Amino acid sequence: MFISHGLLVHNGSRNKKAYLEDAFSVSVGLLLLILFASSCVVNVVVFKFEVHGF
Repeated sequence: MFISHGLLVHNGSRNKKAYLEDAFSVSVGLLLLILFASSCVVNVVVFKFEVHGF
């Protein structure tokens, strides 16, 4: 949502703070996505180990 909002605002009127806020929002989103993906991988690996009894 924040990305589309940022694109709607005219570039000339945007200041450095707005760009930093967008970059921060994107970074947080990517970080959460990576954490979610890694936790899923860990769960699958642990489950396989438990099933196969290694």
